[in-house]
Amino acid sequence: MAVGDEEETGVPEGFAIFVHGDEPGHLEIDGSNLNAMLQLPEEPRHFYSADEFVEFAIQELNASVVLDELGIPVGVEGFLTVTDTLLTVDPATHEILEVKDPIAAFLGGQFGYFFIGEEKVCLDPAGDGCEEQLVDAGEFEGPASSLQSLFFQPTSSTYSISGVSTYINLLFYKTVGSSTHQKKGGWKKSTYFCWKWGFIPWVCSKTSGWNELWVESEFFSFLRQPMHHLTLSKTKRNVSSVSVNHWGLFFPLRGCAWTPQLCVIGGVRGSHWGQGSGGSHSTSSCRKAGC
Repeated sequence: MAVGDEEETGVPEGFAIFVHGDEPGHLEIDGSNLNAMLQLPEEPRHFYSADEFVEFAIQELNASVVLDELGIPVGVEGFLTVTDTLLTVDPATHEILEVKDPIAAFLGGQFGYFFIGEEKVCLDPAGDGCEEQLVDAGEFEGPASSLQSLFFQPTSSTYSISGVSTYINLLFYKTVGSSTHQKKGGWKKSTYFCWKWGFIPWVCSKTSGWNELWVESEFFSFLRQPMHHLTLSKTKRNVSSVSVNHWGLFFPLRGCAWTPQLCVIGGVRGSHWGQGSGGSHSTSSCRKAGC
């Protein structure tokens, strides 16, 4: 791609910042302030055992360990907050790719899976041979009728957001959450392919305008004992999206066959709001339990 005058005003994106929460199980990936690049593995990850993967997830993702009644790990889980849309670039085609699921991308890269021993652990239904591990998936974009009375319509036709709740249930990996996206007006970010230091395929961006986005995810799981119910929210200025997700990766044959109530993540109700140049907008969304 030829670099024009408009593109030269952009700057290279930095790497997204991983911020571990004070307690295990909480992680924020901050892609704001032009730090939206997510570094992905160049080949599928291989872990010798489930215990080795658990240690990796604790160290890199601040995951919490899910234990059965005997204190044996049956998986890991966590709550993930993401500010701004994370990006990566295909080194072969120079195509800029939006990272839809940062946990799946960080663990599985563009392959959509990794290995524990000889077992393929799929994180993306589109991964090679992963469709057979898909149990259920889908998304809902608001407004949800049960929550519509809580929210106002856009104050101006020149500004709008979209609110989406998503749910993916694979054999090992499960995730559910809500995200708020800038749709019209407010803050704008344009990206284009560029070379970092003259030889590394990269993403450059430029921004204009302003906005403030907010998302609240209310998580439900009626199978967890006791019933799991937690509400988390995030507000951020000058980003294209904010999201809060609950994710888990469980070992079906190791413990979930005997304690299936531990290996679920339930559903979510999402509340979404944004403001920027042109007005403000709010909506809602919902997936699975609690809708």
